[in-house]
Amino acid sequence: QRKREEEERKRLEAERERIQKEKEEKLEKERAEALRREQEERDRMIALSISEDNKASVVKDEEQIKKETKVILDKNNIRDWKFSELRDCVNTSCDVELLEIAREEFHRRLKAYHGWKQKIQERRAKK
Repeated sequence: QRKREEEERKRLEAERERIQKEKEEKLEKERAEALRREQEERDRMIALSISEDNKASVVKDEEQIKKETKVILDKNNIRDWKFSELRDCVNTSCDVELLEIAREEFHRRLKAYHGWKQKIQERRAKK
């Protein structure tokens, strides 16, 4: 009987050790998984930061190009354009600022045309 008790005690102790090892292995796996997730989150944040920095520099470059374009194509310069050039600019350009300048110039010319037309009609009416 004593032998049985000793064997039972050894078996229970071995079972406890096995369960303890399984718990430790499980905890170690969970820690490793948590570390992996933390590293992935840090990598993602770094990637987002780099991406935002690149976008910011691209946006700055685009803004600089727009400013240069606006200086080159200011209102005085666009007044020298022929109507066909103005029309082609409006129909093909994607630059919002250029379109705005072209629209203003078109309306200025239209207003001048209507004023000229009105003067002609008044002269004809007087005769």
